[in-house]
Amino acid sequence: PGAKAPPDADMIRRSTPPSPRPNAVPCPMGAGMDEYLADMFRSTEAAAEHERLSREARSVRAAVSMYRSMPSAELELLVDSCAMVVIILNAVFQGIQMDRTDGSTPWVVGNAAFTAVFVAELIIKVRINGL
Repeated sequence: PGAKAPPDADMIRRSTPPSPRPNAVPCPMGAGMDEYLADMFRSTEAAAEHERLSREARSVRAAVSMYRSMPSAELELLVDSCAMVVIILNAVFQGIQMDRTDGSTPWVVGNAAFTAVFVAELIIKVRINGL
């Protein structure tokens, strides 16, 4: 009494479409009619069940594909936003550094830190999007 669970992928693969009745003969009259109709309905129900399972499997695959792609899009947006903030800070840092060209340690360390952040951003983007 509730919603049915989505079909198992192995069950879908094992499920083969029912073949049309190979020994289809004209409808017999009389006592054989019940057997004929029962066989016909079983065949039709099997075909309908196979079609339902196939549709359900396609929708499950589409949902899983969309679910798997969403986190990478959100992660990429987060990385891009952080990179934007770092670029603005780097621009401010470079502007301040223009007045001080003595090559002191804080400025060298700052430049190295910004370079490391940009390399990390590049690595993350390659990891998200692939090569």
